[in-house]
Amino acid sequence: MATKNIVPNADTEGQLGTSSKGWGKIFLGGAAANIDVNDVSGTNTAGKNLTLISGASTGNAAGGSLIFQTAAAGSSGSSVNSHATALTIDSNKNATFANDILLPQDGVVAFNSTSDEYITADSSILYFGVDDAYVLKIDGSNDRVEVRSGHDLRLDDG
Repeated sequence: MATKNIVPNADTEGQLGTSSKGWGKIFLGGAAANIDVNDVSGTNTAGKNLTLISGASTGNAAGGSLIFQTAAAGSSGSSVNSHATALTIDSNKNATFANDILLPQDGVVAFNSTSDEYITADSSILYFGVDDAYVLKIDGSNDRVEVRSGHDLRLDDG
């Protein structure tokens, strides 16, 4: 089956395995491998979702996590580099990153879709804000921390 395709008779028909007899691993090869959800066509048509589902648990045990691994460059040679976990999303929906989270310059992190609280970065300045104004500004190029007037900065051990 070196050059064969497994093709269903119709779009969205069939599956690989069943709930009681699943595949253990899927190996993809070539220069790059993709899991590709088909594009849609037409006017104002919503795109299709790609859902990754980890294993469900029973009783009070935690469900499975989604674990994303990558392989960093190693030393010169032909040995295969080791994989390491870059991101884990656990059953409580907590995301744990192995390293830094990098945003493009002028990137924004919002805390949730109903909140006006945000963190944004501009070159070497980090802003913590609420609504349309920052509350705390950390300026790395001038080694300054600024608290906007009308707000308190409280430092304590509790």
